[in-house]
Amino acid sequence: MRRIESGSKPKNIKDNNRKAILSLFRFSEELSLGDVAKTVKLSKTTVKKIVFELLEQGYIVSAGKGASTGEGGKKPNLFRFNPVRKYIIVLSMNTISTAACIYLMDLASEFHYQEDLVFGEGPISYGNTVKVYADAVNRTKEKFGLKAEQIYAITLATDGIVDVQKGRLAYSFHNQWEEDMPFADDLSAAMALSPVPHIFLENICSYLGYAELISTDYHNSNVAFIYADVHTGGCIIRKGSLVHSNRGYSGEFGHMILDDRSDTVCSCGARGCFEALVSTERLLKRARAGEKRCPDSLVFCETPLNLQTIFAAANKDDAFARELMDEIIRWFSLAINNITIVYDPDVVIIQGSYREAGEYFINGLYRAIRALPFYRGKYNPSIIYSRIDQALAMAKGGSYYATAHYLQLSPPGEAKKRKTGRV
Repeated sequence: MRRIESGSKPKNIKDNNRKAILSLFRFSEELSLGDVAKTVKLSKTTVKKIVFELLEQGYIVSAGKGASTGEGGKKPNLFRFNPVRKYIIVLSMNTISTAACIYLMDLASEFHYQEDLVFGEGPISYGNTVKVYADAVNRTKEKFGLKAEQIYAITLATDGIVDVQKGRLAYSFHNQWEEDMPFADDLSAAMALSPVPHIFLENICSYLGYAELISTDYHNSNVAFIYADVHTGGCIIRKGSLVHSNRGYSGEFGHMILDDRSDTVCSCGARGCFEALVSTERLLKRARAGEKRCPDSLVFCETPLNLQTIFAAANKDDAFARELMDEIIRWFSLAINNITIVYDPDVVIIQGSYREAGEYFINGLYRAIRALPFYRGKYNPSIIYSRIDQALAMAKGGSYYATAHYLQLSPPGEAKKRKTGRV
């Protein structure tokens, strides 16, 4: 099995120039040699040499002629990125392994195929999971007539603690599997592909963070992502690259203990974890418990009770809804405080169900954080809601994660600001 070190550096100036030009094409529609030279600030001779090398290698393709200049000059040759030079397969399991999906994506993070893989009721074995995934990869390869060399990478999304460098699932909170499972090696052996694609194993929240980079302007920022739903996690992406830790604990924000005296027990076995305290299931349970006390609350205007009615009621000044949300705000503010002290993010992006909470929640977060003694300065992180389609985020993020390694992309910077910029 082949893997790539994340965050590898260019070996020389030529590699730097190549990276800059390829990154520019990845985030643009069509470019002439003059466009490229002007943007990357290199001579046309240097640009021409690199562009024609990329053209020969299939990274870019001809896009015809551009418009002539106002003085009637010669129409320039145009080039564009070739997203189907290689493909990426993304595999994702849900938290209890009763369902999974396989996606075939290109280098522009566009869909070509999706299939739901249903295992049945209840937890399944690790061995069966590997087999189902391998069969799905082989089936997708045959369906589209792909050669093994056309598949650059397979990205595996999982829960739990991941040893990224070795491709091992160190520990899964939600599966009854043994510890330290060689997921990437076992999948590689089961697929029997030659050459073997790169296999990336990451916590699913890391891919959700990468998905955000496709549609935001935070490539050059330090960004903290908090995914909060039934389960909670996150990641840190600094200037377009995921921040890894030696043992895979970075980003496990859900298991920060915020109240060790709490009666609320987390799936990991600890009391008062962030995940357990803000779980959407716990929020709904607390709401149901208050119905007799507050029967006229807008929280109960719809049946069955759901998160959206709680969010909407809080935004309409409903006292009981705001009581419910104020506790959630408290735990979020403490979690963001901890994340800020450790990682000092420029922005915190909230993903998952709470991204739909609206103004009361986000404004309450700002008030709660600013009330903490540590935040008296003006350099506090921005807090925003995710703007991406959560249903598509994992697949797009998983493919972009692999593409960034494949192309050794640098943050697009000015390239994304061009009118022709691809996002």
